[in-house]
Amino acid sequence: MPFYIKPDHALVAAIGTVLFGFISAKLSILMGCALVAYMMWMCDARYLPALMISVWRPTDFLLKGYGSLDYALAEVASSYIMVGGLPVTINLVMIVMVPARVLFEFFNNPNYACSKMHPGWLFLWGIALVPAAIMALLGKLENNNGWADPIRSVFVVGSYFYGLFMARTWPTSGDFIYKRFVPIILAIFVIKYTVGFHHRILWIWGGMLPALSLYLWNFKRPVPFLCSCGVMLFAVIFSFNILSGSTITFTLVGLFLASLVMGVIAFIPLGGLRKFFGWFFGWPAVIMMFVFVSFVVWKYEDLARPGEKSYTLVDKLRAKVFDDRAGVWTSSIRSIGDGNLFIHPAGRPWVLRHEKKGEIEVLFGSHNSMIDQLRKNRLISGPLILLIVFFAVVRSSQVLRHSPLPEAKLLAITCLATGTVGMVTGHYPLSQNAGFWFLSFGGIAYGIFTNARMTRAMIARGHNSRYHVGHRMRR
Repeated sequence: MPFYIKPDHALVAAIGTVLFGFISAKLSILMGCALVAYMMWMCDARYLPALMISVWRPTDFLLKGYGSLDYALAEVASSYIMVGGLPVTINLVMIVMVPARVLFEFFNNPNYACSKMHPGWLFLWGIALVPAAIMALLGKLENNNGWADPIRSVFVVGSYFYGLFMARTWPTSGDFIYKRFVPIILAIFVIKYTVGFHHRILWIWGGMLPALSLYLWNFKRPVPFLCSCGVMLFAVIFSFNILSGSTITFTLVGLFLASLVMGVIAFIPLGGLRKFFGWFFGWPAVIMMFVFVSFVVWKYEDLARPGEKSYTLVDKLRAKVFDDRAGVWTSSIRSIGDGNLFIHPAGRPWVLRHEKKGEIEVLFGSHNSMIDQLRKNRLISGPLILLIVFFAVVRSSQVLRHSPLPEAKLLAITCLATGTVGMVTGHYPLSQNAGFWFLSFGGIAYGIFTNARMTRAMIARGHNSRYHVGHRMRR
């Protein structure tokens, strides 16, 4: 093509864009939008390191007053530019490019696209977009904050399909993650615990780091061994909030444990146990998620004891689930019935029934991605979005069970950890800051797996053909 940016040059440009943000936030956003639009359109896995960096903003490093309203306002103000009366962010450009590229694949090379993704999924994805667009329009007419959330959610889940197409460009060297991901991960954690850094991609990495450490351990060379130790050290520090002095976040602990268990399954010989545990993290895990959430909501009033001190780990878990999350989940579910079940103006506040403060109107998410999607996207788009997510999870479990490729298994583990633990405990997995990463990793993992399987089948057929030709010639 007439204009081409090499992946290494794009990485340098991404770093420069982030640094320039400390001088001119608005111009940096404009540069970042252009760079991300180009890289997303290329649909090349070699751009992933640059994409990771491009979305960072100065406020991700300047954390003074983090958690306060002033910080939140400063973060929002430094992340967008107005284009045609609409706020445009780098993350928004990224997720808008997802359907653009997926549709291009189908129109430009339909035979290849259909071999990667059944057209029925494209049809369901399109059905989800229709009510989402109507709800966004109604929310816009009411001037609600977050009016575009339904459409964003539909675009985000398309990242799985995008990842399927990106898999064709995944480097076959077998050390792409080691050479390109690990240096960025180690560097940003050093910055986090010295200067300061916070971004949702850290939570995606939280589901990757323990398994990544075990993956690097298998290299059996000095430098990867040191990287393995460093990755595990940061995984423990981050997941258990060792240096922050704050309380343990059960989501991060859950991500750590899930990734560690799956890392053992993937990278330590276990014989037949690998297939069993890999299967367990598929549909059984998805079913257990729904059963768990249903049980918590059902038993909320019986087991909630707000204000009661918790001493044991079991008590702390009960308090976290029933005194913290259950009230939000229950109120969020009730709010679905407060409006139209299928079409509801996006961005309207919903009522949180607090034990001490009474009824409070809130705009934030439901601390559970399944409930949050049903609340925001109602009962047409919401279930379709969740269906695509859980399809990605189940396909990732197949990669964990059957793929001989370590990098594919590592990406699948990242998708599985976020798609199970993260989906239950938070609403971040399907946000525009994090959703692309966990779902595209799942798509890439399955795409690598199927590409390798197809290659082996073609080689086998080739050998058989040569055998039959030679056999006939000898005769």
